[in-house]
Amino acid sequence: MGLSKKQEFFNNCYRVILWQRLGEFAAILGYQEDARRCLDRLSTIRPLIHKTWFDPEKQTYRCNRQAYLAIALQSRIMPEELRPVILQKLEETIRAKGGHLDTGIHGTNFLLELLAEEGRHDLIAGKTNYPSWGFLIEKRRVTTWPETWTGWGSQVIGTIGNHGSWFYEGLAGIRPAPEQPGFKNVILKPALVDEGTWVKAHPYGRIVSEWKRDGDRLTLTVEIPPTRPEESLFLSGKTTKSPPMESHRSKPKACSRLSEPKTKPS
Repeated sequence: MGLSKKQEFFNNCYRVILWQRLGEFAAILGYQEDARRCLDRLSTIRPLIHKTWFDPEKQTYRCNRQAYLAIALQSRIMPEELRPVILQKLEETIRAKGGHLDTGIHGTNFLLELLAEEGRHDLIAGKTNYPSWGFLIEKRRVTTWPETWTGWGSQVIGTIGNHGSWFYEGLAGIRPAPEQPGFKNVILKPALVDEGTWVKAHPYGRIVSEWKRDGDRLTLTVEIPPTRPEESLFLSGKTTKSPPMESHRSKPKACSRLSEPKTKPS
């Protein structure tokens, strides 16, 4: 498929996302008529984009690469029953690259957002060979966000800063509640990936999400200011080593520690 056709597919999916967000903004601001107009528009254009670009025989989109599948899933252009199928196709494209990203500036943003929402951080975490952020840290000794995977170019390029938020929203799992933006309320959904041994982040005031492995035990520490009660706590991540852990709501300090022995995979 030619580049112009791929761009057309990507851009149409992006237009859907803009309509989605416009509708969300309208609803939050109380403009219900505008919100309904956005929903009506989405109900028209989503099926058209899906019909134009979906390959029924291969059960995927004609642009069967990471960025295009990610933005298709983010824009929800497919019928709901096909969503697991497209997610599986995306997983296959990531595994075919050895768990490495095959996305550009914009595609990386949508892919990381999607993996955070789906709890599939395991698909890309823990890579230290080229191309990866682990490679930049270990081999290039770079702790900024360079322009290229080799470390060449601008060292702090704002347009690819999205993976910075992935560390605290994805791995640490500190996510803003949709109806309380700016982390005024928070959803905690840490990703307990097998490749990591610890994560600690506190991007807004003193909201802390920290998890640590020690032998056969896994400990999760969560701290929320007493004036900002947590809305919900989920444990996320496809892991074969760590069983589900029940959550405990803290007392005045609003700090909780969760610890469970890990079971070995059968």
